[in-house]
Amino acid sequence: MFRVAAFTAILMSSVALAGDGANELALTGHVEGYLGRAKIAETGVWSGGGVGRINATFDQRWNGEGEIFFDRLFNSEGDLTAFGGAAHIYWRDPSAFAVGAFASINGLSGNGEHFANHFRVGPQFQIYSDSITFYGQAWYGLEKDVAGSDEMTEYGARAMVRYYPTDNIRLDAELTYLDVNNSWIDAAGLIGGVQANYRFANNPWTVFGRYQIDHPMQDADFVGDLHRFNVGLRYSFGSSSLKDEDRTGAGMEAPTRIIHFFAK
Repeated sequence: MFRVAAFTAILMSSVALAGDGANELALTGHVEGYLGRAKIAETGVWSGGGVGRINATFDQRWNGEGEIFFDRLFNSEGDLTAFGGAAHIYWRDPSAFAVGAFASINGLSGNGEHFANHFRVGPQFQIYSDSITFYGQAWYGLEKDVAGSDEMTEYGARAMVRYYPTDNIRLDAELTYLDVNNSWIDAAGLIGGVQANYRFANNPWTVFGRYQIDHPMQDADFVGDLHRFNVGLRYSFGSSSLKDEDRTGAGMEAPTRIIHFFAK
């Protein structure tokens, strides 16, 4: 239910801000799903998930964006799942830069049992050149178990480069740093990812492939590196190309694929 509420809230707030009639509200967005394999130590599992995003541009430069997402690791013995939503508010000049903030909430479950909730909030920005988008994000996070008996703080930062050889080919590279701690643990880790995206010309469909590695840097209790290989399909609306979507559409992302460091 809270996933729908988060998505609805950002849309309603955007419409309210545009309610003076001075500017037409422009809506763009996409829905995507992905599936693949993952490996933790010597154990192979399935990896899959999906994301839906919608962006509302109002007052020419201001943007409100909402997203819902889920991400899962699973095999015949069990699963680990993150699911939730996020809201972004930012000012964007498509020829220069965007700057704003985001907030997200997601639940964590294992084997069908919802065991924790995670909250994140922080600033973000994008800088645009002709063929490259530089994307930076930082956040403070708090994880609480559903019983309210334990909580963990998190500090994170993510840097991403999106390169456009053509308007419909996008190559991504990103690196995330995480630090998590509470009274009994102090751990850090890196998450690296590369992704290739191709959108068919004059068509709303995009295919993509992604590799991601989650690497714990300290605390031997964690189970080791997680390697993921995924392929996916995305349907977009309100944009004419991948580059157009990046500069004028739903181009902001919350950290939706961070679950491994909490899977003790």
